[in-house]
Amino acid sequence: VKDNIVDPPFLPRSRWKPVLISNGKYKTCVDAVRHVKKSMYGGNPELYATGDCAKAKTKFNETIVFLWHEQGGYLRPAHKEPGRVLCVDALPINAQPLRSTDGVSWTTSPKMLSCNAKRPTQQWEYDTTHKTIKNPHVMLCMEAVHGEPAGPRLRVVMRMCDGSTAQQFHLEPYTGDMPY
Repeated sequence: VKDNIVDPPFLPRSRWKPVLISNGKYKTCVDAVRHVKKSMYGGNPELYATGDCAKAKTKFNETIVFLWHEQGGYLRPAHKEPGRVLCVDALPINAQPLRSTDGVSWTTSPKMLSCNAKRPTQQWEYDTTHKTIKNPHVMLCMEAVHGEPAGPRLRVVMRMCDGSTAQQFHLEPYTGDMPY
């Protein structure tokens, strides 16, 4: 136990590997930031692709460093939430689909929810050939996009896998010091 956080028993601490997730198209790192406006998710962090990768490589940033679980494909931000461990969920409870910038397709936005072994929407696959991060349960890939409600910020959404550069991410081992 460190800082009142207990890893779920199905996710032993020894299997978490710190990584930076950079987007191939925009050359930025995925960043788990708390949205200013409270939402139905109670202000749980959302994913944006706005992080400064170069700075994160030299100095620990708790919202840019993610932990990838080798066994089961769980992904979570390294930052601490009092009393719980958050995992990236592809299809949060009560998810509202968002119309994409092309006006045709629909997407959802992944959120951070308490880690739960019974939620297959929290299990991810990283395709080393196509560089995509896919949730096999919903058959959608992470994608970095501009547009509402993020405005000029790059937001990470879930969209049909197409292999585009906006869906290509690199999982790079984080080699800096971890504070915990």
